[in-house]
Amino acid sequence: MANFSKESTGADVVKAFSQNVSGKTIVITGASAHGIGAQTALDLAKANPAHLLLLARSAAKVQPVIDEIAKLSPTIRTSFVSISLDDLESVQSAATEVVSQLPSGKIDVLINNAGIMAVPFAKTKLGVETQFATNHLGHFVLTQQLTPYIRAAGKEGRVVNLASDGYLICPFRPDNINFDDGKSYHPFSAYGQSKTANILFTKGLAKRGITSFAVHPGVIFSTSLAGSLDMSLVDTIDEVAKQNTGQGFTMGEAKSIEQGVATTIRAAIDPEIVKDNGSYMADCQVEDVRGYAKDDELVEKLWALSEQLVGEKFEI
Repeated sequence: MANFSKESTGADVVKAFSQNVSGKTIVITGASAHGIGAQTALDLAKANPAHLLLLARSAAKVQPVIDEIAKLSPTIRTSFVSISLDDLESVQSAATEVVSQLPSGKIDVLINNAGIMAVPFAKTKLGVETQFATNHLGHFVLTQQLTPYIRAAGKEGRVVNLASDGYLICPFRPDNINFDDGKSYHPFSAYGQSKTANILFTKGLAKRGITSFAVHPGVIFSTSLAGSLDMSLVDTIDEVAKQNTGQGFTMGEAKSIEQGVATTIRAAIDPEIVKDNGSYMADCQVEDVRGYAKDDELVEKLWALSEQLVGEKFEI
């Protein structure tokens, strides 16, 4: 088996497992140009999947990705689907549109890649803090709607959730997800909570029989997500992490975007890691997580709270 590391690129992983991409249907959220989702799609396109469904807010921002995929392989069917993950009506509509474009009736891989980071305090129409709503709750509902089609893919169907080592900044706060309605809010605390939720959600899916992985892509400064970050906040992360967890936080070394998608792609297509279902991955390897990101009681509290917030049971 290929030996992957921090230096590995998405293209390296695709080359090693190209047979596991060919003919597949893959759904990716957050697929706007110049982002991790776009690079993931472009690398996967090198192995001729049957259909790439690219979800994002703006068709104009996804069109360059679609055009580039067409140059790589004109036989690949590529579709844009509009989604705003902080609006659950939009999420429901997007899921309906995705399903309408599945002649095979199955999804081989769902990559919940989209996210926001360290934004000012705000709440969605549901009254939920925006980062928790966008990074977790929207993907919770999308995955719920698409699970029957992932199951239809059989043992190869899987879900990949983009988490982050940012989970080290803040645990999931089941009794106070809105940070006292913003009074105790820090942008990175909320980001950390949402990334912990991504990991707990992954473990909840695995418990329910869905092959699922949470991945940390690494520190990547060349994306629009990083470009919109208020860098003055970065200096506060260590102290905020200590306040939330009792331990500091050190940002890792930067990666290129080509390296940053390697872990996502390995989680999506390597057949040998299925034995590690529910795991967190970084630098293309399975890694352990802190107790609060794998606590079974918190896995179930997150699941129950998510169902309560969206007003619907997620039974799979």
